[in-house]
Amino acid sequence: MPNDQATPLQNAFGLTFTVFSAWYFLRVVKKRGDAAKKFRVANSLSEEERERRDSEQLTRARNLQSFVGGITAVGISLVLYSFAQSIQASLDNRPVPELYQIRQISSTVRTIIEGLAYLATFVYAANGTGLVALSIKKKMDASIPRDTETTVESQRRSDTDLHRSEKGTDGE
Repeated sequence: MPNDQATPLQNAFGLTFTVFSAWYFLRVVKKRGDAAKKFRVANSLSEEERERRDSEQLTRARNLQSFVGGITAVGISLVLYSFAQSIQASLDNRPVPELYQIRQISSTVRTIIEGLAYLATFVYAANGTGLVALSIKKKMDASIPRDTETTVESQRRSDTDLHRSEKGTDGE
């Protein structure tokens, strides 16, 4: 309920916050309801079918989550980079103090502030790049069918054959 003492901006923010809170609450309730429906349907399936569906859904969700998280981190790093540049420009426009000790202190503080801003930018950019690369690798691995037992067996055989050839025995 708007208040006579509140400014129009405060009233608008309060209304926006209330609408956002209601939207978020309804979204969460709907998501929980959908999950409960899926759970009931999944319980009526056979054990093998349930495990297969769970593994597929988990793989898909992880790939999508890592990709979205990576893109978000790269976006945050771009914002942080522009923020770091504005900090640097702001500090460059300030005059340097005349006294030696004050000049050294201000230079040190300036270096620390700029360094932390660029460090945060790098951390988000590296994290985002790694997550995007991980999602691409997982997507490529999922598209290539592999028989893990055969791969492991062939690796063991080649390692055993290599070991025998180094010793000079043929397994006799």
